[in-house]
Amino acid sequence: MLVGGDRNWLRRYPCAAWIWTPSRAAFSASAAVLATGYIYTSGRYGGLDANPHWNGAQFSIDYSLSKRTDVYIFDTFQRKSGPHAVADVYLYAPSTSSTQNVVVAGIRHRF
Repeated sequence: MLVGGDRNWLRRYPCAAWIWTPSRAAFSASAAVLATGYIYTSGRYGGLDANPHWNGAQFSIDYSLSKRTDVYIFDTFQRKSGPHAVADVYLYAPSTSSTQNVVVAGIRHRF
């Protein structure tokens, strides 16, 4: 899931998310989980005549290969608008353009 276990997170940061999980009888876990989300953020800088805002979108898919092994891909995109705004996805270096895109892919095996 894109949203963690902290239910207060949604109250502080409103967002929209859609999660799709088909059933699969062969495994105890679902075969695939698809999740998308959108976040809009607006801000103000004290003392500056600026009205920056950011649009962000997320997409992830997690596919089970077996009961303990799965592959996943996660993509997050951010576009900034307004003066003094910077496209900056958390934990990554700020972008030098008006957009930033981060893609993470991997395989996971649970022991």
